Amino acid sequence: VTFSNLATDAKKKIEEAKQAGTDAQESLNNLTIGARNLLLDSGRVITTTTAYNVAIYKTSSLKPNTKYTFVINGFTNSGNALGVWFNGGGAGGGMSSATATAKTQYIVVTTPSSLTVTSVSIFNAPQATATSATINWACMYEGEIKPPLDWIPAPEDTDEKITQVSATLTSTINDVKHTVDKN
Repeated sequence: VTFSNLATDAKKKIEEAKQAGTDAQESLNNLTIGARNLLLDSGRVITTTTAYNVAIYKTSSLKPNTKYTFVINGFTNSGNALGVWFNGGGAGGGMSSATATAKTQYIVVTTPSSLTVTSVSIFNAPQATATSATINWACMYEGEIKPPLDWIPAPEDTDEKITQVSATLTSTINDVKHTVDKN
């Protein structure tokens, strides 16, 4: 075994790894499983001790006068509940049940006939007694989904993670190439 043979084999393996990455990316781009979570960055834990407006989630899309299934895992101070609002808080969508312990709940909401913003606001209601709230995760699916789905990341969030992994893999491959070419 010569160094030249080792270098040739390493370059071949690098090209095979690149092709496998490209194939995997194409497969992921074409993958559709059930419904899609429309809320971006919705897998993070949000805790507040004073705010009435607990969270504002950007959405990948939101249509007027359309039913959505909103699923949330979280809790509020005793007696309060987490509610879904549209148009920057100007149009109520619905309220989950009051719970002081982490619990997964869902409600079916309908967007107003006119949308001024495509984000979704989560409020701790009623405002007069809002002291603390925690959202462990939230998701929203178009239509009335029965049974409601658990949390999954929005495709845009997954794409961002894939891009990060791809950049790391490319850097590693380039480092290996540099080492092989140098020797």
